[in-house]
Amino acid sequence: MRRSKKYYNFPNSDRDIILQGLSKIERSIDNKEFVWRTDWEDVHMNIEAALTDIVGEPAKILHTARSRNNQVVTDLRLWCRDAIDKIVSRVKFLQVALVTLAKKNDGLIVPGYTHLQRAQPILLQHLLLSYVE
Repeated sequence: MRRSKKYYNFPNSDRDIILQGLSKIERSIDNKEFVWRTDWEDVHMNIEAALTDIVGEPAKILHTARSRNNQVVTDLRLWCRDAIDKIVSRVKFLQVALVTLAKKNDGLIVPGYTHLQRAQPILLQHLLLSYVE
């Protein structure tokens, strides 16, 4: 929506009203308060109808220069981006935990393994930090 103004010349006031309405809908979905209507075709129609109820006429500009296929692709990309952000955040948390564990076990020697058989002794720090990279 923010990017759409650049391409489709949406007025700032309409854009801001629509974004506020979408935020309200998002909160109601997150809080399990949104009423999904089965008489509407899909999620897009449900959200568009709810947005029209909330903000009125400005909601109708969402159809401008977009097809249903474009909406589905955009939704999927946004979902993927959000999912990737969550994964990256969790990986960073894991990396911090591994570094902390490595610091707590300074100098601890453990057996290294090759082909599931014990090999040369290694420092636990080296093993843990190898997963951080």
